[in-house]
Amino acid sequence: MNVSGKHRIKFAQFEADLATGELFENGSRVQIQQKPFHILALLLQRAGQLVTRQELHEKLWPSTFVQKDLSLNTAMRKLRLALGETGRTRQFIETVGSRGYRFVAPVSIPESLANAQLPSRQRVRLAVLPFENLGKEDSEYFSDGLTEQLIALMGRAHRGVSVIAPVSSMQYKRTSKPTAQIGHELRADYILGGSVLLDGARVRVTAKLIRCADQTVVWSDSFSRDERDIFLIQEGITRQISRSMLKAIPGLTEGNASAHTTSSGTYQKFLKACYFGHKWTEPAFRRAIDYFEQVIAEDPGYVPALGCYAYMYAAMAQYGGMDPNATYELVRSYASRAVEIDPDYDYALVSLAQYHIFHSLEWRAAEAILQRTLTINPSFALAYTTYGQLLTLMQRSSESVAMVRRAADLDPASPVSRALVACAEYFAGQYAEAQLNVSEALEMDPNFPTSLTVLGWISEAEGQIGAASAAYERAAGLAPQSGLMLAHHARGLALAGRKDEASKVLDSVLALRRQAYVPSYAISLAYLAIGNREEAFRWLMAAFDEKCPWRVFCGVDPKFRPLYGDPRFESLRKCLELP
Repeated sequence: MNVSGKHRIKFAQFEADLATGELFENGSRVQIQQKPFHILALLLQRAGQLVTRQELHEKLWPSTFVQKDLSLNTAMRKLRLALGETGRTRQFIETVGSRGYRFVAPVSIPESLANAQLPSRQRVRLAVLPFENLGKEDSEYFSDGLTEQLIALMGRAHRGVSVIAPVSSMQYKRTSKPTAQIGHELRADYILGGSVLLDGARVRVTAKLIRCADQTVVWSDSFSRDERDIFLIQEGITRQISRSMLKAIPGLTEGNASAHTTSSGTYQKFLKACYFGHKWTEPAFRRAIDYFEQVIAEDPGYVPALGCYAYMYAAMAQYGGMDPNATYELVRSYASRAVEIDPDYDYALVSLAQYHIFHSLEWRAAEAILQRTLTINPSFALAYTTYGQLLTLMQRSSESVAMVRRAADLDPASPVSRALVACAEYFAGQYAEAQLNVSEALEMDPNFPTSLTVLGWISEAEGQIGAASAAYERAAGLAPQSGLMLAHHARGLALAGRKDEASKVLDSVLALRRQAYVPSYAISLAYLAIGNREEAFRWLMAAFDEKCPWRVFCGVDPKFRPLYGDPRFESLRKCLELP
């Protein structure tokens, strides 16, 4: 590795490469996000001088509304973490009252960098906000579904545009926030918004594209047609936006934006399935499944329904509730049918990749599928998170963290994406950064059980058993029917020394398992915490026999460290053919 490049500023054991936006410590790359690095670059170029908070705002968030304290303080906290400035230690960056910051350590700056600029973000970012429903309340599924489908179409239409994921975009439904503020929060260059009126057999859609930097309306139009022509409306909006963006953004190339079509009645059921699936609650999820089944019964060749249906079952397999073998057979069947019809459909491809990762253990095949998916749709956050999970299992931890951070960049307002970043950092042993990211996820949604569970993992790893037990207990309280959450609750109680209570909770988990599948992997971890090593092994072996999707993590999960070296455990890890 060339560590004396002309673009690198040196200080202490660190080097910052302004050309690539990378930070190195003793020749090894340090994980650092874009905004913290930009702050570091500014401070380094003016080492010894005061850089005011106002200057940082103007440089990092130009022409946008900024929640000043939250944005800058969060970025500065991440920068200090990357530099190892924890607690009261301030070796590099001095806080100058409430005015700003000063870099105080000696630096070596090449002459060629005296007036260097910050690394620029190459990809344009587009946010599609929820289209406002102007019709009856029971037609809201139509406007929400149209929004989600436009996000998908735009992601496939432009290889040079990062399209914000639906979860983050839908956070702004019925918001009163100004467009400038939304643009800042999503770090978007352009925002697409509009309204939908479904009135009998007619649908009217208005749409406009706004440039965030100066709030200019780049394009606007309205469409009024028979609702049977909704596909033409979608394609018309996508095509018009494509042309406007091609004019506005030099060098942008257009891809394939065509929509899949079916009958209007079937399509409305598909939109309802997407509407309920997006809510991610147990009753809504079951309604989504029911609608997908109706769609597929009416149109067996409708690719989006086949692909999304497959992905829902892939998600269910990890969270429990259904037998893994039966669930993954459905994933393989429906995803394969979708790919036979359309080899480029992203949801189907990711579902197949998940089948190969968690069921058939064909990891190289999964990696090839995911790489192809990201070539087809570089804005598909789900492909990045799935790829990140695969890289974790392959023990390519730095790549894994980078991959899930890319997903979070595409889905900045999603607690799910932020929790998955924390999860990847946890498996990589980066507990301090994982703690920051799971805290951000809980700021977005304090009642998200998955974030609380990941918080428990991290707290365990840092030796904070009380905090871990409390996090597991709260997650189980929010999802009392989840065997996965209850098993973690039992583990937390056992770790805290409350083994009798842990055993009672575990009994309830076993009773629940007689009604619906509970991941045996989680039951094994609960027994391990209680101290029953033999039962822990029995349930871990059951996880392999049942092809529990969680079994693939046993080789990288620090919670299983007490079993490392045991021939039975090493034999199980060998079954996974881990590197």
